[in-house]
Order: sequence, then structure tokens, then C-alpha cells
Amino acid sequence: MSYPSTPTISTPSDISLSPEPSPVCLPSLLPAVFTPKPACTQTLPRRPPSPETSLPEDEMAPPKSVELFRGNCVAEKAHVWLRTLEGTWRYNTKEEKLYQFKKGLHPGGQADEWWNELKVGEKSMWAALLTAFEKKWPKPKVTRRTMDVVIEELNTNVLHLHELGQYVKDEDGTSVLSHVGWAETTRKLVTELQREDEAMMLRGNIRSTLPWLTAVENVPLDAIRDAIEESLQRNTQPEHLADSLGNMHISLPRMVRFTSPRSTYVPPAARLSQPGPHQPQTSPYTTTPPAAYPPRTPWNACTTDVFGDSSTVQAPTAFAKNLLASPATARMYPVDPMGMQHYKADLESWMAQHENSAAPDYTSYPLTLGTAAPGSKECYRCGLLIDPPHFGPSACRECGHPLVPTRELNIHSIVGQIVHLPRQRTAGISQITEVPYDLFGGFDLEQPLYKA
Repeated sequence: MSYPSTPTISTPSDISLSPEPSPVCLPSLLPAVFTPKPACTQTLPRRPPSPETSLPEDEMAPPKSVELFRGNCVAEKAHVWLRTLEGTWRYNTKEEKLYQFKKGLHPGGQADEWWNELKVGEKSMWAALLTAFEKKWPKPKVTRRTMDVVIEELNTNVLHLHELGQYVKDEDGTSVLSHVGWAETTRKLVTELQREDEAMMLRGNIRSTLPWLTAVENVPLDAIRDAIEESLQRNTQPEHLADSLGNMHISLPRMVRFTSPRSTYVPPAARLSQPGPHQPQTSPYTTTPPAAYPPRTPWNACTTDVFGDSSTVQAPTAFAKNLLASPATARMYPVDPMGMQHYKADLESWMAQHENSAAPDYTSYPLTLGTAAPGSKECYRCGLLIDPPHFGPSACRECGHPLVPTRELNIHSIVGQIVHLPRQRTAGISQITEVPYDLFGGFDLEQPLYKA
């Protein structure tokens, strides 16, 4: 008996079967029955949650990282606190802003009392609340410093060798390494100079300066300590020399001798002990202790302290003594034909008398017409006394007066230095000219002391 073929029943394409069933062959008289295996899982899209109109009070409270605002001192920085509080808001709604602002005030503080005294309209509107807040705590005004102040602070921002490897406080109070704090301060000053129109000193180096400061900040602490140790090993000799000089006792110069007080001489007869009870003995001789010698300085030696208060000066020569003894003997002449005639006659007479002399008398030397008296703080080169006084060859050329002869220039110079001691003048070291004294303490007036 043969059976007719039955149709093949397959599952729909959207239903996955594992494993796939084989076709079932049944007689045509029976109905075809097949039960498909359901799929393992079916993922359905989630339904988006409905937006909440409000949050519970425990979720709307400000985070613990934001400190409560008191409003009693400037160090709290009211506007910094407000910006920090605004960054914690989850929803930009009026209710949340007002609620968190109120909860961010410290109970019993000045800000809390200010909130209680606000009007109803200022508490219900965020814009009105901000206006009242800025009126109570205004924003700090930024003052721009001048370029000179910034450059001066930049020049004083110095990092010393002994400060490397130590921790310092930056502007925020954070402990950082000294080279990192120095780089931060320098970067701030250089950036501030960029805003100045006249800050051309560092503007060309700003592009290279800022990356260099970043490289300074990235130097590790171990490298700094190794470099300091290596530097100290290389420079041990200067430190040892400095310690030796600091511990060395500086004695007085040999040329300054102080005599110690001598003891009173007592004859041997007076020093013998007498039998019996000890009685104070009086010497039958009248002894007078010798007077202590004052400190003496060689006449041709300079003092050790050039700018000190010592009264020891160089012993004047015979020429200086004559000038001090008779300063009025200097011959001066008026600027007129008669004065010129007398000047030439006296000059010829002096030259004939003292030109070949071994010790000429310079106190009677005739001075140029119109020059001031020696020792009156006149100019040594031109001999004029001008108010205000002038010094130097360029000033003499400006006044138009010719320079005096070399012999007369030396007379003015030496008399001025004797009458007005150099220690009583405020002259720089570069203005001091060495007088060419010889080994015997004398000098030659024919040689110029100053270069014209």
C-alpha cells in the first residue's frame, strides 16, 4: 500500500528554531500537527521615564563639598562661593536655585540674617535675588598694575640655590616645591606683561619663556637634590675659605701701636715684709708713673680705614705748611690792563728768582687774572668760583675760561685738599686722584696731577 506524499511544513522566517525539525510525513487522512519552539529571549525597547517636575528635599540639598556661606569676612569670597554653588545644580529651575541658595547659608550668620530681611519679591525672583546679593557683597575690583611695578616684582622674584628642594606656599596656600612656585609666579608676571602695550622687553621672549617655565616645573625632586649635592662637592673650597675667614681674629695693624699702662715702681726696701702683724706700708719714695704714650702713626703711612673717623692724616710737607701759615700771600690780580701788567711783571720776577732753585717758594707764585683764591672750593683746572661749582674738563670748556698753567693747577689742588679734607667731602672712589709722592714724601709741582 502506497501513501501519497504529504506537504512539507516549515516554520516562519521570524522564528528561530534550534535544531531545525525534519519534515513530518503523515497520511493525507490525518491533519498535519507541528508545535514550533519559541525563541530564547526577546529584547523590548525601554520606555523613557517621564520628567520629574520636582525633587525631594533630601535630593535638592547642596552637596557637602560646598561650604555654608556666613558672609562675615572677606576671606570667604562671596562670589566664588556663589559660582561654586551654581555648578552643583542639577536642574536649571527657579525653585531649585532659590532652595539651594537658602540652604547654602550658614544658620545664624550675617548672610542668614540678610536673607530674613529681604523682601518677598527678592526671595521669589532669581534676578532680583542676584541684584540684592551683589549690592550686599559687591564684586572685587581688579586693578591693573603699571609696567614698572610688574617688572620690579619680576626682577625681585629670585630663586636661590639654598631654596631648591624645599616646599613653599603658593597663592592658594598649597605646599609646592620652591622651583614650581617660582615658575608659577614668573608665568603670572610674564602673562601680565603681555597686556601692556609698552611691554616690549619680554614680549619677544614670551613664546619661548612659557614652555621653558613648564620645563622648570617638570624637573623632578631627585634631579634637583643630585644637582645640589654635585654643586656643593665642586664648590667646597669657597665655603671652607668663607668659614676660615669668619673664624679668623683680625688683629690691629702693625703701624698703630698702643702702649700698655706701666706698673708703679716700688724700691726693694719698701717691698720687704716686716715682722709682726701685717700693716699697710707706705713707700718713703715719691713715685710718679710715666705718662702713657699716645698712639703714633708714621708720617708717610696711610691709615687703614680710608673712610673712617680717625683723625690721623698724612703729614703735610713744607709747601703745605707754608700755605697754611700764610694763605693771604697768594698774589691775585683783577681782570684789567693794569692787572695784566702787574701779573706779567711779578711772573717774570718769580721765574728769575725761583726757576733754578731747589726749593722754590710757591706761596708767592702769581695767579692768573680773574681766578679765585686757593682753598675757596674753586675749580682746580680753570681757577673760577662759580655757583653752582663745576668740576671736570668738559665743564671748564663750557664756561669758556682757559685752563690755568700746570704749576698753578697743582697749587689750587693741594691747597684745596689741605683746607677741605677729603673725608669731609662725599666723593666717589672714581673721583680720587693719586698724588705722585716720591719715597721721601715730596712731590713735583711741575708734573700735572689731573689730565686735561
